[in-house]
Amino acid sequence: LSYGDQVSAQFSPDGARVDMALGGDAATLNDADGIRINGRLGTLDVTAWADALAALPTGSGTTAAVVDLDLQIDRLQVDNLGLATVRIRAAHRAPRWRGRIDAPDLVGTFSLPDARDGEPLIVDLQRLALQLPIGAEGDDVEAPVDPTTGPDPVNLPGLSLQIGDLQINQAQLGEMHLDAQRAPEGLRVTRLSLRGGQVELDSAGQWAREGKRIRSRLGGRLSAANLGDLLVALGYSRQAEDAGGSLEFLLQWPGHPLQAEASTIEGKVTLDVGAGRLVELDPGVTRVVGLLNLNALTRRLRLDFSDFYKKGYSFDSIRGDFDFSAGKANTDNLTVLGPTGRIELRGTSDLKARTLDQRVTVTPDLDATLPIAGTLAGGPVAGIAVLVAQKVMTRQLDRLNRFEYSLTGSWYDPEIQQLDSGGTLSKILRPLEGGAEPGTEPAAQAEVPPSDPQPPSPGRTEPNDTVAQPPDDSAGEKAGGTANPLRGLIDFLKKGESQDVDAPGASN
Repeated sequence: LSYGDQVSAQFSPDGARVDMALGGDAATLNDADGIRINGRLGTLDVTAWADALAALPTGSGTTAAVVDLDLQIDRLQVDNLGLATVRIRAAHRAPRWRGRIDAPDLVGTFSLPDARDGEPLIVDLQRLALQLPIGAEGDDVEAPVDPTTGPDPVNLPGLSLQIGDLQINQAQLGEMHLDAQRAPEGLRVTRLSLRGGQVELDSAGQWAREGKRIRSRLGGRLSAANLGDLLVALGYSRQAEDAGGSLEFLLQWPGHPLQAEASTIEGKVTLDVGAGRLVELDPGVTRVVGLLNLNALTRRLRLDFSDFYKKGYSFDSIRGDFDFSAGKANTDNLTVLGPTGRIELRGTSDLKARTLDQRVTVTPDLDATLPIAGTLAGGPVAGIAVLVAQKVMTRQLDRLNRFEYSLTGSWYDPEIQQLDSGGTLSKILRPLEGGAEPGTEPAAQAEVPPSDPQPPSPGRTEPNDTVAQPPDDSAGEKAGGTANPLRGLIDFLKKGESQDVDAPGASN
C-alpha cells in the first residue's frame, strides 16, 4: 500500500504486523507482531497533534499493540516555538510510551502514560536551546488569540518537566522544573522554577477551562543579578549597567501558557531595581514601564553631572507598581532615585496602539547638585540657585525645585514637554537660562519679576541629547531642541571642564 512517494505500508494477512515508511522509503514487513513506523517528516506540529489526542475519548488506559516509532523530523513545531533536525525514537509497551528525542538544541527522554487521568507525562531533558526573535522590535501586529481553541487542559495528563540546561538565545537560564497536576478545571501548575543561571524564578499558576474559554494564570517572583547582561543575552539592547533587580507578578491571559501577549495580559507587576546606570535606551521592554525616554530626559536635565564623563544616568534604585488591563500598562508610582535627584513617573503605556500618556516629575537634590555647580564656577545663575537652596527649609525643597514634564506620543518618537506646574526653582531658572519649553508661555513674562532680568549669555546653546560627551550645543537648538531648565548650571560645568576641573566625585 502506498500514497504517492509520501507513505508506503505493508500488512500481514492477519493484521498482526504493520510496517509503515514515511518520506519516500519503501516499507518492509517485520517478523514480530506490532506496528512499526519510520521515515522522515518535513514538519510535525505538536500543538495540532495535542488537539487531536485531547479530542479522543478517554479509554481504559491499555493498548494491546506494540508500536515502535523512529522518525526524523526537519522541523518540530510547538505553537510558535520551532526546533530543527529532530529525531524521535519511541516504543509503546502498555501502559505507556517511552522515548528519546535528539536534536542539536534538544536532548532528553520522555514517558507518556496511556491513561490521561493516571501518572503524569514525564519529560527529562539534558538541555534545551531556543532561538526566539525577542530583540526584533514588534512592528508586526499580534494575531488575536482565540481562547476557545487549542488543547483542552481538562483532557491532558499531568506534567513533570525537568531541563538541566535551559538557554534562550544567548541567555543561560540554568535548571528548570515544571510540575503540573490534573484538576477538574484543567491543570494546576504547582511549581515553575529556574535556578543556577542568569535569573532566579519561583512561580505557580493554572491552565484552566472556564466555560468554553481557555485561560492561563501565573504568579511569582523573577530576579536577576545583572539586568544589562541578561537583556543583551536575550537579544535586547543593553538598557542598564551594573544593576540587579526583581519582578513580582500575578498575571493572567486568554489561551494556553505559550499564548501570553503584551496586549492581552492582565494583572499586576512590581518592579524593584537596585543601583546601576541607565544607558542608551532603545524601544524595547522599557517602553512598557515608561523608561523609554528617561535617559534623554536626564541627559537634558543633567541631574547626574557624571553624564559628562560617563555614558548614561546613574541611579540608586528604580521601583514601581504596574497594572495591566485592556491592553494598557498603568503606573502611579514609578520612582527613579539618583544621587542628585528623584524622577517620578505616572500614567499609561498603550500596548496595542504603542503610545505613551505619562507625566514625569523631576526633583533635583539641591544639596548634591548646587555645591557641585558652585565649586566648578561662580556666576549669577549658580549664585541665585545656591541662595534659594540656603534660604528655604529642607522640608520645602521638594516643592520649590520640582520640574514636571508630559511624555506623550509614539513609543518610538515620544514628545517631552515641560509643564507649568513645576516648582519655584523651575520658574526662576527657566527665564534665567534663556528660553521656555515648547507649548508654554515664556517664563520671563509670567513667572519672574521684571526687575534685574538676566539675559542669556551670547553664544550659549542647547546640549545635544544624543551624545554622552559634552556635545556641540548649537545642534539642539538648530534642530528645534527643547530648552534646558538647568542649562546655566551645565554651562558652568562645561566651563569648569574646559579649565581641567575634575569630574564630580574624583579625587583632587
